[in-house]
Amino acid sequence: MSRGQARNVSRRLSDRTSPSRSPLPSKLFADAFRDGRSLRFVIMAAVVMAVFYSLYYYPYDANSAPGRLIAGYLAGYARASAALIALVDPAVFVHDNVIAGRFSLKIVKSCAATDIKAMFAAAVLAFGAPLRLRIVGMIVGLVALTALNIARIATLYFVGIHLPGWFDTIHEELFQLTLFAAALGCFAAWLAYVRRNSNGLATITA
Repeated sequence: MSRGQARNVSRRLSDRTSPSRSPLPSKLFADAFRDGRSLRFVIMAAVVMAVFYSLYYYPYDANSAPGRLIAGYLAGYARASAALIALVDPAVFVHDNVIAGRFSLKIVKSCAATDIKAMFAAAVLAFGAPLRLRIVGMIVGLVALTALNIARIATLYFVGIHLPGWFDTIHEELFQLTLFAAALGCFAAWLAYVRRNSNGLATITA
């Protein structure tokens, strides 16, 4: 066998025996969004997100079933946040959707991070992965984002007490960017999960 043939055989054996590497999230995005499929994905995600927004921000009558459901949802957010605050400040209490104590916070629709959660859920649902993986990804991601937002609200309570001059900046800028980055991180982690649990990355369908 010539030296050239020996090198070719060695290269083929190396290719066969070398361990496969998990693709990076950036590679997952590139694989998923090539060949013009990104436009269909964006359109689908925008439609799903628009539906979420319409259902959530519609001005329901307070006595209607959707109005009571959303009011209960916001009150639940207030209670969960107050329970976390109470670990440090036992004097805190809740009335409906208002957290009161040494500082007061009223939990309104925009406080529930629904924009960020709708963006994440729409992206997951619009992606052409198997339905089971989309459901798992959406549930886990929404739970994680909800927990992070509860921690955000609890932190704002103490910011209002100790750093009132920074409250608006932290509330409207820093924490909004934090939630947005967390949603992107959840989506990237879900893409990696899809790669590991399906035969290749699913295609995006219109």
